[in-house]
Amino acid sequence: MQSGRFPEEPGQTMKSTTPSVPNRAEAERAVRRDTFRVVITYAATAALWIVFSDKLVGLLARDTAHVLHWSIIKGLGFVGVTAGLLSVMLVRMLRRLYATQAELSASEQRFRAAVESAPDAIMVQTQGRFAYVNAAALRLFGAESEAQLLGQPILERFHPDHRAQVAARMRCLNEARQAVPLQEGAGLRLDGSPVELEASAVPFVLRGQAGALGFARDISQRKRAEAALRRSLEEKTALLKEVHHRVKNNLQIVASLLNLQADHTQHAEAIAALRETSDRVRSMALLHEALYGSGTLAHINFSAYVEDLCAQLLRAHGPVAARVQVDVRVAGVGLPLEQSVPCGLIINELVSNALKHAFPGHRPGRVLVEASLIEPTMLRLRVSDNGVGLPGGFEPLKTGTLGLQLVATLAKQLRGKLAVEESSAVGAAFTVAFPIPELASEPEP
Repeated sequence: MQSGRFPEEPGQTMKSTTPSVPNRAEAERAVRRDTFRVVITYAATAALWIVFSDKLVGLLARDTAHVLHWSIIKGLGFVGVTAGLLSVMLVRMLRRLYATQAELSASEQRFRAAVESAPDAIMVQTQGRFAYVNAAALRLFGAESEAQLLGQPILERFHPDHRAQVAARMRCLNEARQAVPLQEGAGLRLDGSPVELEASAVPFVLRGQAGALGFARDISQRKRAEAALRRSLEEKTALLKEVHHRVKNNLQIVASLLNLQADHTQHAEAIAALRETSDRVRSMALLHEALYGSGTLAHINFSAYVEDLCAQLLRAHGPVAARVQVDVRVAGVGLPLEQSVPCGLIINELVSNALKHAFPGHRPGRVLVEASLIEPTMLRLRVSDNGVGLPGGFEPLKTGTLGLQLVATLAKQLRGKLAVEESSAVGAAFTVAFPIPELASEPEP
């Protein structure tokens, strides 16, 4: 398939960016300069010849017959000299003109070849119809020759669902004389089959008619690849969600087995240890359940997870839930799985300790779970209560209990440190500050 020549008109050519190739305006200025030099040179030569040749004839002629003879010789000499001068200058001027035209022609041929061999479709439209198409445009619309497209309405080569949008873009080009940005759409080949494309255009004037120079590219293959990638991603997402769902189910089975074992155990310490372990397992199961229900598997809505976890702990501690209130104030952050697991276990231990030890007898109270950003990439986790408080000189690492030792270990895993707030007021407060990924600090939608 070969497309026609790029349309030419007087005074309109494709400009070269090569400094050594002059454009037509420069060529015209050079011709005018050479013409002016010829006129000036001719006038100067004629004036000098008239003045000095008359004096020379007066010196050489002895009588009237000699004057006539020398005058004829003077005239012939003038004709010969001016003819030689004009021929030399005209030859130089024509050589320069031919060289300029050759350079311009070579430049236009190079640019025309670049347009014709371009992988993207290049088109010119005037009055809403094709005025020029390159070889890639013929392939894009399934044409065998330019005659099948030239003069045809542009809108006929777009899907009916997109024609109103294309018409608006053409008005912007032809009337407002504004470029239109790259945009995807659906085109139609000559056989009626659809083709996915992206196109842009800039205003263009051809033979005095306002139009546009358009560029289009077939993106059907890219769209198919994107669709295949999207399907693959959806399949992997579904698979990962199923994995989290099954892990959650397995962890719940483990927690149930621990509770069953506790029901058949007579030793109080063993029962307490089994119950605590069951709560820890359930906190991890809840995390996988949150991941299973989230829109992304990269991180979870930490605020919603903490609320569910605290509600689960209240249910697990039975009678305490009637007189102790657990409040959650967590910033809208999305933590990745590798940080959500230790954070959940830390909250599980600290809230469980508060529910078991901070409110003896029938003492009512309040437990507050907070998570706030103290820096864009630093999260502070704080669990406090208004219970009976801690004994003097309390050191969590020297208590000998597994829970607080586990909290200290998990804090180190998060690259943070467990701190016990010193206060004369009633109650206790534990704080862990640790770095988080920058993207995790963005609020959850």
